[in-house]
Amino acid sequence: TYGGSSIDVLNDVAVSPTGLVAVGENWSDSNGGSDAWLLITDAKGLNANSKVFGGSGNEEANAVAVTADGGYVITGKSSPKGGAQLWVLRTDAQGNALWQSDHGGGQSEYGHGIAVWPDGSIVVAGETNTGTSGYDAWLLRFNPWGTLQWTQKIGGGGNQWAAAVTAFADGSAFAVGRSYGNDTDPFAMRIGPWGHGDCEFVGDCGSREESSCDDGNPCTADGCDSIDGCTHVQLKDGSPCGGLATCGAGLCS
Repeated sequence: TYGGSSIDVLNDVAVSPTGLVAVGENWSDSNGGSDAWLLITDAKGLNANSKVFGGSGNEEANAVAVTADGGYVITGKSSPKGGAQLWVLRTDAQGNALWQSDHGGGQSEYGHGIAVWPDGSIVVAGETNTGTSGYDAWLLRFNPWGTLQWTQKIGGGGNQWAAAVTAFADGSAFAVGRSYGNDTDPFAMRIGPWGHGDCEFVGDCGSREESSCDDGNPCTADGCDSIDGCTHVQLKDGSPCGGLATCGAGLCS
């Protein structure tokens, strides 16, 4: 068993190059309230390395995926301003934080699933309460250095919640969850490399692979417009672009 004398919970687990990694919420060793919990062990569940992340509010980690370099990406929720915000963290193989960010308006946003594309980009599935009516399912894509590239809300009448996501080699993603109003039904949706659903694959983007719009510059967010084709939006100065480098005037240095 793991944890301490208070309430400690593990919510997800994955296989790592050196054993196992699990995430959850920890009250025993927290900085106040609950903290997001990262637990790294060998293949037998021994030699545990425990890390907590959080402040004076309540934080939780709901899902974890392993990156190509043996590190981890985690999603869940944080409460930096009192309300819940979707939270994303990347660590190295020892569990040391490389970057983290909060997303949403603090009106109950949560991350429930996470996956990694072959190029190192990250997709998160969750929910947001900043939609037009109730909760919307929410997908977010980040580059390997934590810069948000696009978001997609999936919703309508009632409430929707994306519970899990997987990433395909072509840059698309498949999310599942639930939709509930008068009753509760499952939903599944495939999102293309540009953050559009299948029904929105129109015009030039419908036939383009993700790599065809990659300009090779880590300081632009590459996308596709159904009419104009490839787009390249310059990231704001100071955005991370690899290692300790940051973007300035559209260039990585």
